[in-house]
Amino acid sequence: MLCEQTARHTEVDMGKLQNAKRLHAPRLLREAQAEDCFKSWYQKLLAALQFCAGEALNNELSKEQKLVKLLGDIGEKVKSASDHQRQDVLKKEIVNLEEFFKDIKTCHLPLNPALCIKGIDRDACSYFTSNALPLKITFINADPMGENISVIFKAGDDLRQDMLVLQIIQVMDNIWLQEGLDMQMIIYRCLSTGKAQGLIEMVPDAVTLAKIHLHSGLIGPLKENTIKKWFSQHNHLKEDYEKALRNFFYSCAGWCVVTFILGVCDRHNDNIMLTKSGHMFHIDFGKFLGHAQTFGGIKRDRAPFIFTSEMEYFITEGGKNTQHFQDFVELCCRAYNIVRKRSQLILSLLEMMLHAGLPELSRTEDLKYVYNNLRPQDTDLEATSHFTKKIKESLECFPVKLNNLIHTLAQMPAVSLAKPAPQTLPWESRILHKTRTIQRVTILGLSKTHSNLYLMEVTLSDNRKILTRKSFEQFSRLHSQIQKQFSSLTLPE
Repeated sequence: MLCEQTARHTEVDMGKLQNAKRLHAPRLLREAQAEDCFKSWYQKLLAALQFCAGEALNNELSKEQKLVKLLGDIGEKVKSASDHQRQDVLKKEIVNLEEFFKDIKTCHLPLNPALCIKGIDRDACSYFTSNALPLKITFINADPMGENISVIFKAGDDLRQDMLVLQIIQVMDNIWLQEGLDMQMIIYRCLSTGKAQGLIEMVPDAVTLAKIHLHSGLIGPLKENTIKKWFSQHNHLKEDYEKALRNFFYSCAGWCVVTFILGVCDRHNDNIMLTKSGHMFHIDFGKFLGHAQTFGGIKRDRAPFIFTSEMEYFITEGGKNTQHFQDFVELCCRAYNIVRKRSQLILSLLEMMLHAGLPELSRTEDLKYVYNNLRPQDTDLEATSHFTKKIKESLECFPVKLNNLIHTLAQMPAVSLAKPAPQTLPWESRILHKTRTIQRVTILGLSKTHSNLYLMEVTLSDNRKILTRKSFEQFSRLHSQIQKQFSSLTLPE
């Protein structure tokens, strides 16, 4: 049975240009020949594909291969450059891409073969400051009526796992659509183009939840109305706002279900995106099947999935319509039960990838994790009760907000953080001029920026709480001053 399913799911119509290029088969087959056990098989498959493809398609695939190699070379040079030189290096290397398009005129985009590109918008190209330093490349659309196309080229991460997760999510969305349920899912394209490199689609007009939090101030992640306020600012007309609310209602529910079933981890406000039209979606699937990161032996992902009180606040319109929350719970449970009916399909697709060399899908225990989340043995009523409890757990999980707060602090502009840290923040000075004593100070986390700053919660004698940022040097000076005042006491180093 599994063999029949495998054959059915792996059939490729060689006459369909989009499928052959979408798989980027020739490049992947060349990369795979490094595996001695299957080298001869891969060589035969590559030869058969090239023979069936014909000269025109082979030429097209060759152009795409050159494009990907150029992007890889640019990425390496940007990475090796110093911080202040990276943008200049990128602008200089983009000349090679411009020369490439002068020679070949047009080329199909490997990420989406339906799109044809003819050049580079050099002013729109940049790079992201995350650890992998991925490139943002903007291509000029060969269609004069089409908009420019922005993609991310990422090197250093194995994107095959992201591809798999997104494909499984697409399968779940197709199951919902077959049942007449449109969850308003945005599932972006992702293509592994070789070992630890690939292309990722950039969704237009999408921003991270972290950016929205940042614009709401230091404690943006702790506020209840942050998301609602942001959508209100971008949807002035009543019908636009109601449409955004509806899109968020469905897409949030859909992502709650899929991230729970697949055990997607490393969830924080930098990995959740929103569009002005209300669609919410997740990005970066480097951790899944419950393989959560730990800090000091404690799992960073403490909630079953991400559903916070600020999301509930927006759905219920600030608590004015509590029935919307009940409707949300019912929608989540309905979507969950629909997918559960196709549990065998989901598990079979994942089982086929057990020996693909993915770091977090290699053991039967990994499949067991998904099986336990799907709970195929439960009735719909039992599963509904189970998922309702998971929604409650997620909603009440404060560490999620704390994690978001730490990530927001880390995203604060480096320019302001590089300056000497002030002794007090503006809103601290309004309350510290009065006579009060400090009852307790709790260190919430560390921002690993150019100047490491500790985020602290200070509880005053009147039980009011404030947040402040202090550097290690400030701690050291305070320690020295206290040591002078209490010279007879031994203070901790």
